[in-house]
Amino acid sequence: IDEGIAFVLPSGHAFELVVLSEPEVFRGTPSVGSQHFVGAGPTSLEHVSVDCNDVETAARFLEDNLGFLNTEYSQPASGPWFFAFMRTNELHHDLGMFRHGEWDGPGLNHIAFVVPSIVEIARVADLACALGWKLQCSPGRHLVGDNMFIYIVDPSGNRVEVNTPLTKIERSAKTRAFDASGDVEWNGFDGWRTGIPPQARTPGPCVDARRR
Repeated sequence: IDEGIAFVLPSGHAFELVVLSEPEVFRGTPSVGSQHFVGAGPTSLEHVSVDCNDVETAARFLEDNLGFLNTEYSQPASGPWFFAFMRTNELHHDLGMFRHGEWDGPGLNHIAFVVPSIVEIARVADLACALGWKLQCSPGRHLVGDNMFIYIVDPSGNRVEVNTPLTKIERSAKTRAFDASGDVEWNGFDGWRTGIPPQARTPGPCVDARRR
């Protein structure tokens, strides 16, 4: 890393941006190397999702000050935004933000690792269950992001998503707005089920950097 800057989002999340000393010009389609054939090997950390009280304020801060693009967000008839998906380039989102009305302060929703296909997702699910770690959310298809996924909670209590690659978005594409105001109205979470499993909406532990 050559240089970087750290700051706090209006939501209370600590945020850091860095410049790599040797950035990659192009990252090809993810693949699992032969060293992982006995297990499951996610190829990279793809995105992060957080919980915050005021999604709109945090999203607009990223747009206005850091040049993030808002791929899509909720626009309920009344009340605050329910979610926003922010990107820096062509990936559907680098950062997802969700509102959780009963949560006071910032929360970590999940971190996501990418694998090439549903075959590797099934392998991860089999291995996790064999080791005694049941899935928090069984295999599904996100309509927002157009990817397949599973959720697992690691020994530290953090939610981990293992998913196929997110869809790509043209940089010039306009932001899309949904009318979802809550779990029941939002059908984009999983095209194979109705609503969001309650356990998948519980915010994870996160330090409020505003109080440091």
